[in-house]
Order: sequence, then C-alpha cells, then structure tokens
Amino acid sequence: MEVKMFVHNSPDAAEKALNDWLPSQKIKVCYVTQSQCEKQGRFVIVVSVFYEKQ
Repeated sequence: MEVKMFVHNSPDAAEKALNDWLPSQKIKVCYVTQSQCEKQGRFVIVVSVFYEKQ
C-alpha cells in the first residue's frame, strides 16, 4: 500500500488537486482521510489517499 498526501490552504484546492491527480493513475483506492494541521501559523487541509497500484 502507498499513500499520496495533498496539502492545501483550502478544501477546494485540495479537491482540485485530487481530481487532477486521480485520472492519470492506475490504482485501487483503499482509504481516504482528511485532516487539518498548522503550517507556519496557518491552518491547512491534508487529504491522504491510501492506494494500491493496479
């Protein structure tokens, strides 16, 4: 299993990055998580995609 993380300042930007990345991948998505953290004093959205290559 592998993981790809998308770290962005807004949910919309994270969603766009994920939607741009997914079509070019030959993978089976196993699990997706979303969290928020602080980076240099600003909150960011983190979307983690756990997947297996097909």
